[in-house]
Amino acid sequence: MRSGKCGVQTYPNITQQKMNFILNALSNEGATVTGSNPWFVDTHKFGVRLEGNWNEDTHILTIIVTDKNFLIPCTQIWNSIDPLLQQV
Repeated sequence: MRSGKCGVQTYPNITQQKMNFILNALSNEGATVTGSNPWFVDTHKFGVRLEGNWNEDTHILTIIVTDKNFLIPCTQIWNSIDPLLQQV
Protein backbone atom coordinates (compact mmCIF):
# COMPACT_ATOMS: atom_id res chain seq x y z
CA MET A 1 0.00 0.00 0.00
CA ARG A 2 1.29 3.44 -0.83
CA SER A 3 1.90 5.97 1.91
CA GLY A 4 0.50 9.12 0.27
CA LYS A 5 1.67 12.54 1.43
CA CYS A 6 1.52 11.86 5.18
CA GLY A 7 1.86 8.14 5.74
CA VAL A 8 -0.97 5.77 6.49
CA GLN A 9 -3.25 5.70 9.53
CA THR A 10 -5.41 2.74 10.51
CA TYR A 11 -8.45 2.72 12.76
CA PRO A 12 -9.78 -0.53 14.26
CA ASN A 13 -13.32 -1.52 15.24
CA ILE A 14 -15.02 0.32 12.37
CA THR A 15 -18.33 -1.41 11.65
CA GLN A 16 -20.66 -0.79 8.71
CA GLN A 17 -22.76 1.46 10.94
CA LYS A 18 -19.69 3.51 11.85
CA MET A 19 -18.63 3.75 8.19
CA ASN A 20 -22.07 5.10 7.30
CA PHE A 21 -21.78 7.65 10.11
CA ILE A 22 -18.29 8.75 8.99
CA LEU A 23 -19.34 9.15 5.35
CA ASN A 24 -22.46 11.12 6.31
CA ALA A 25 -20.45 13.34 8.69
CA LEU A 26 -17.94 14.14 5.92
CA SER A 27 -20.72 15.11 3.55
CA ASN A 28 -22.43 17.21 6.23
CA GLU A 29 -19.14 19.08 6.77
CA GLY A 30 -19.03 20.02 3.10
CA ALA A 31 -16.64 17.35 1.85
CA THR A 32 -17.18 15.67 -1.50
CA VAL A 33 -17.12 11.89 -1.20
CA THR A 34 -16.86 9.75 -4.31
CA GLY A 35 -16.29 6.07 -4.92
CA SER A 36 -17.25 3.11 -2.83
CA ASN A 37 -14.47 1.40 -0.92
CA PRO A 38 -12.13 2.93 -1.64
CA TRP A 39 -13.70 6.30 -1.01
CA PHE A 40 -12.09 9.48 -2.23
CA VAL A 41 -12.68 12.56 -0.12
CA ASP A 42 -12.07 16.16 -1.09
CA THR A 43 -12.38 18.06 2.20
CA HIS A 44 -12.34 21.43 0.41
CA LYS A 45 -10.03 22.60 3.21
CA PHE A 46 -6.38 23.48 2.55
CA GLY A 47 -6.24 21.18 -0.47
CA VAL A 48 -6.58 18.10 1.73
CA ARG A 49 -7.78 15.02 -0.12
CA LEU A 50 -8.09 11.61 1.44
CA GLU A 51 -8.52 8.03 0.37
CA GLY A 52 -10.27 5.63 2.72
CA ASN A 53 -10.22 1.86 2.47
CA TRP A 54 -12.33 -0.26 4.80
CA ASN A 55 -11.78 -3.96 5.36
CA GLU A 56 -15.21 -5.34 6.18
CA ASP A 57 -13.78 -8.61 7.55
CA THR A 58 -11.28 -7.07 9.98
CA HIS A 59 -13.24 -3.81 10.59
CA ILE A 60 -10.13 -1.75 9.92
CA LEU A 61 -10.34 1.61 8.17
CA THR A 62 -7.17 2.81 6.47
CA ILE A 63 -6.79 6.48 5.55
CA ILE A 64 -4.21 8.01 3.24
CA VAL A 65 -3.71 11.73 2.59
CA THR A 66 -3.46 11.83 -1.19
CA ASP A 67 -3.02 15.58 -1.54
CA LYS A 68 -2.59 18.69 0.60
CA ASN A 69 -1.38 22.25 0.52
CA PHE A 70 2.37 22.23 1.14
CA LEU A 71 1.93 24.74 3.98
CA ILE A 72 -0.21 22.35 6.03
CA PRO A 73 1.87 19.93 8.14
CA CYS A 74 0.81 16.29 8.27
CA THR A 75 0.54 16.45 12.05
CA GLN A 76 -2.16 19.09 11.74
CA ILE A 77 -4.17 16.86 9.40
CA TRP A 78 -3.90 13.78 11.61
CA ASN A 79 -4.60 15.87 14.73
CA SER A 80 -7.90 16.82 13.10
CA ILE A 81 -8.82 13.32 11.91
CA ASP A 82 -7.72 11.18 14.88
CA PRO A 83 -10.01 12.66 17.56
CA LEU A 84 -13.01 12.55 15.25
CA LEU A 85 -12.54 8.87 14.44
CA GLN A 86 -11.91 7.98 18.06
CA GLN A 87 -15.32 9.44 18.92
CA VAL A 88 -17.12 7.23 16.41
